[in-house]
Amino acid sequence: MTPDRGVFPGQWALPGGGVEPGASIEDALRREMPEELGKTM
Repeated sequence: MTPDRGVFPGQWALPGGGVEPGASIEDALRREMPEELGKTM
């Protein structure tokens, strides 16, 4: 990706959604990892 694109230009970002209001980072990872990897946990 070019440095001028995306929400945070020039920085790494995870695909998929972010942390939803009221959720922890761990909650977001548990939700997003299976979705992005196409697996069930």
